[in-house]
Amino acid sequence: MIAPNVVMASGYHGMARGQIAMIEQYGVSKGAIRIRNDVWVGGNAVILSGVELGEGCVVGAGAVVTKSVPPYAIVVGNPAKVLRYRE
Repeated sequence: MIAPNVVMASGYHGMARGQIAMIEQYGVSKGAIRIRNDVWVGGNAVILSGVELGEGCVVGAGAVVTKSVPPYAIVVGNPAKVLRYRE
């Protein structure tokens, strides 16, 4: 389940070279976003590139997920941290 206003950012503009406008730099990506079965992503959450949402996990509203989420974990915050696990 994916609530409204969720952002899944598979990549973004580079910013390492200060002499070149960011929009003109090559894109950066850490890989595909993978979403396993029975996942719930709350409203306004942001999922960044290279992240896997493990089976049965829950992403809290407004969370910014920068690292993969283990199966059945509930994550919240910015950056998202494991709050607890579903039984």
